Amino acid sequence: MFSLVIYSFLSFISSFLGTFFSTLKIINEKIQERAISFGAGYILSTGILFLMPEAIEKRKTIWILLGFLFIYLGEQIFMMHGCKGEECEYHRIGVAAFLGLSLHTIAGGISISATFLKSPALGFVTFLAVFLHKFPEAFSLGVLLNNTNLKKNLIYFLFFVYSLLIPISAISSYLVFKDISENFLAILIGFSAGTFLEIGASDLLPQVHKKGAGRSGRFLAFLAGIFLAVLSEGLFHI
Repeated sequence: MFSLVIYSFLSFISSFLGTFFSTLKIINEKIQERAISFGAGYILSTGILFLMPEAIEKRKTIWILLGFLFIYLGEQIFMMHGCKGEECEYHRIGVAAFLGLSLHTIAGGISISATFLKSPALGFVTFLAVFLHKFPEAFSLGVLLNNTNLKKNLIYFLFFVYSLLIPISAISSYLVFKDISENFLAILIGFSAGTFLEIGASDLLPQVHKKGAGRSGRFLAFLAGIFLAVLSEGLFHI
C-alpha cells in the first residue's frame, strides 16, 4: 500500500508540473513532441507485453475491447484527444477538454491499482507508463485551458483537481478491490490494457508520424520507449 501511495504522489507531481509549466511557456515544441513519442512507445508496449497476457490467460479478452471503447467513446463525447494545444482543432473547448482528459487519468489510476494488486513489479511498470505520459498530457491540458476565457483562479483550481484524480482513483480503487478474486482482477487488468492501447495508438502515436521537422527524433524516442518496456520485462521478470 505504501508503494501505491508513493506512485500516486509522484503521478500527482507529474500532472501538476505539466499544467504549471504550460503557464510559463518554457518547454519548446521539440521536447514536448519527443516526450509524447517516448510515452507512446512505452505505454503501447506495456499494454501489449504486460497487461494483455493477464486478460488472455483468464479468458477476459472482451474487457480489452471494452476498455478501448470506454476511452474512445468518451473522447468522442467530449471532442478531445491528447494532442498539442496549438494544433488541436478543439483547442478552445476548455472544460470539455478537462473532462475528456480526466477519463484518461481516472483509467490510469485504476490501472495502477489493479496491476499493483496482481504484483508490485507489474504495478510499478504500469505506474511508469502512466507517469511518463502524464506530464505532456497535463501540459496539453494547461495550454487548452489557457486558451479559454475562464478566470485564472478557476483554471488553477481545475489544474489541481485534474492532478488529484490519479491519487484518488488509484487509492480508492485499491481499497475497493483489494480482496477481489483473480478472475475479477483479470477483468480490471484487461480493461486497463484496452485503455492503454487506445491512448497509445489513438492519442500519442499520431504525434510520432506527424510530418515535418524532427520526425526522426520522434521515431527514435518512440523506439526508446519500447526498449525501456522490454528492458523492464527482463529486469522485473514479469
